[in-house]
Amino acid sequence: MPRTTIGFLLSLSLLFNQASRAEGASESLSEVLGTTFSARTGAWGEDKRFTSDEGIGVTSAWLTLRPKEVAGLRFSLEGYGMAENVTRKPRFLGDLREGFVETSIGAFDIRAGRQVLVWGRADKLNPTDNLSVKDYRLLTTDDEEQRLGLTTLSAAWNLSEGSRLVLIWQPEWRAPGLPIPPLGQGITLSNLQPSGASRQWALKYDRSSSSFDFSLSFFDGISRTPDLELMSAGPSGVDLELAFRRVQVIGADFASTLDGWGIRGETAYMITQDPSGSNPLIQNAGVFTVLGAERSLTEGLSISAQYLNRWVDDFRDITQGADPTNRPLLVSQAINTQQQVRMNHGFSLRPALKMMNETLEMELAWVGWLTTGGQLLRPKITYAITDHFKAIAGAEFYSGPSESFFGRLRDVSSAFAEIRATF
Repeated sequence: MPRTTIGFLLSLSLLFNQASRAEGASESLSEVLGTTFSARTGAWGEDKRFTSDEGIGVTSAWLTLRPKEVAGLRFSLEGYGMAENVTRKPRFLGDLREGFVETSIGAFDIRAGRQVLVWGRADKLNPTDNLSVKDYRLLTTDDEEQRLGLTTLSAAWNLSEGSRLVLIWQPEWRAPGLPIPPLGQGITLSNLQPSGASRQWALKYDRSSSSFDFSLSFFDGISRTPDLELMSAGPSGVDLELAFRRVQVIGADFASTLDGWGIRGETAYMITQDPSGSNPLIQNAGVFTVLGAERSLTEGLSISAQYLNRWVDDFRDITQGADPTNRPLLVSQAINTQQQVRMNHGFSLRPALKMMNETLEMELAWVGWLTTGGQLLRPKITYAITDHFKAIAGAEFYSGPSESFFGRLRDVSSAFAEIRATF
């Protein structure tokens, strides 16, 4: 099916480009349908599935349709087809990231269909971002493209200028793609389908003005961060499941300016199924907070810096005094949920530079946790060769203690390069 998807997207692109060149046409088919087509080819040093392969060739085709409004209805469609490891045993992937229709009725904006929803005003790290799912194993140079769309019905009530109340119902569940290293010989890991996924919902009040923006939100649904659940153990091995459990999240964010600095903040309190912290294989309730500032230093040069804090309610060191046979499971549980300590402090930094009439863009993203250790460093350079072609190169370096969130990913540290054509 994904192989067919790539061919379908390529055929559509050729059709639209031919139609756009038709003589005498006042408006091309491509303009009417609002098409954007991207063909890409590149390579990664490592994949994110902990295989032994190196030098992973990646080819993909991406298509977006944003047709003109018809009878008050606006449509949107975005999908891709991808082949990973093309020079060896290709893995074909494909997805309809978005496919929705939206309309406005009086003071209400309504959207239905598969959507990518991102909540939060912090830079990249968003504690209130509970409605989106990511496939972190997808080999793409733009991390925002790792987001998966979910079938969603949203209704926004525009109360007054700058104020709106948003109600979300999200009946679809898609498990995130997590780069979890092998847990040991004879241990298998799979996803456990969560119960009650069709009853996910969220509510947000959002206020925007010229000087201060903020929102208050509530989410009742399935956590995107899984627990580990022991299904069976015996002479033949151990079967573990990634258990995605129901949580409730109360969140808030804000954004403002102060003496030329952009100030942002976001926090979320998550209530889990183990509020007392008595079950070592269910994550505790806790708070995740991000506070940051950003500024344009000179023409083309900007910087964003954030302080990160995770607080765990009723913390207990579940690995302390654990049976040696159970310790690897408990350590992995604590790392996956980022609940190894009661309070974890961290920082993120993202300087960016645009040069040569913005044809050359350089960015360095860094995230590090001070208490538990571990950091991610992601440099990236993008050069626009022409209006339609660009070259992208960069790397992802994970480091830190082996029993830390980033340190355990050292084996998938990788450089990458890509040539992209967009029409």
